[in-house]
Amino acid sequence: MHLRRNELDAYVALTGKQLGPEERVQRVQQMRERIASGATDLADFFVARREESIVAAVRLAGLGGGLYKLVGPVGDEAAAAELVGPAIVRACARNAIGMSARTRVDPSLAPYQQALIASGFTALGERLEFKTDVATLPNDEGTPIQWKTMGEVGRAEAARMYAAACAGDPHGLTPDDDPAAMLESYLADPELTHGDDCVAIGYLDDAPVAFVCAQVAPSDGWSRLTYMGIVQGARGKGLGTWVHRRGFTMMAAQGGKTYHGGTAAENAGMVKLFQRHGCEEIARLSEYEWRAPKPA
Repeated sequence: MHLRRNELDAYVALTGKQLGPEERVQRVQQMRERIASGATDLADFFVARREESIVAAVRLAGLGGGLYKLVGPVGDEAAAAELVGPAIVRACARNAIGMSARTRVDPSLAPYQQALIASGFTALGERLEFKTDVATLPNDEGTPIQWKTMGEVGRAEAARMYAAACAGDPHGLTPDDDPAAMLESYLADPELTHGDDCVAIGYLDDAPVAFVCAQVAPSDGWSRLTYMGIVQGARGKGLGTWVHRRGFTMMAAQGGKTYHGGTAAENAGMVKLFQRHGCEEIARLSEYEWRAPKPA
């Protein structure tokens, strides 16, 4: 059920159908190099086979801090459903404390979604995904917020503000999460920028009111706002636009090219921000979360 080394070409052909021939060759070579260096473990790749051909796949990806995401499914949805259980076993073997999963909102994925629920995942609702060129996004010139980087305020203060910005967010931190560890996990991704300039704290009249973490993949300029938020006492004052734009400014400074972001479908305020800034809706996803059972 695990991916074999001699199946890398077949795996990339299945999971990278949007890639051109040369890009697929590069992707296979990158995988081989990561496997050789120990950065990638084939035990984290799960495939279903039919007559020795790969027909479905999912992948366990580490986020740091004991958190993982289940990437996929790709290929035959019913066959992929059988891969959920083994992926959870693998996550438990790696001492995972939690795992997230996302699927398209599509009736054909019902077998896979049912397998997630049967395996202990909880459905969180729908998420909207957006995409646009970083070059088309406005900067935060004229902002009323004064910003300091994590390097200026220190990691402890950045973690405290991250927790404060998450308060009341059903998709933010849980009571069991350590804000400092979660922030470190964001900055531990080897494929994304991770310096102190990736995190900023916003102040209004010398009071800290906002948090932004923005990261970019140097390899191709893919960019994300890993998290942005406003503390509860400062919400509803029109600051969201400026916090969002600070994230754009940070991504551009890091060499970002394509912004890919998303939010819960019911988060009307954030959806309006994406629309106001010209971001194109590209997908509607269902979100799921799994948490490791607490010891008795």
